[in-house]
Amino acid sequence: MRSGISISNQRYQKQIIGPSEIMHLNDLEAFIRLPGNFPLTKIKLDYKSRENVADAIIAKYAV
Repeated sequence: MRSGISISNQRYQKQIIGPSEIMHLNDLEAFIRLPGNFPLTKIKLDYKSRENVADAIIAKYAV
């Protein structure tokens, strides 16, 4: 007969940033979290315009 004691592991997840913060990010902005003891950081990326080195994909239409 069991004594009524149960042992189990539970994992709790804490929300670091809210959905509204993600929804209000500007273009080329992101949150990044690196492994180790580094804090969550908001970054802004720079856009680099690239020259075309190949033609665009041409869709083939089935007849």
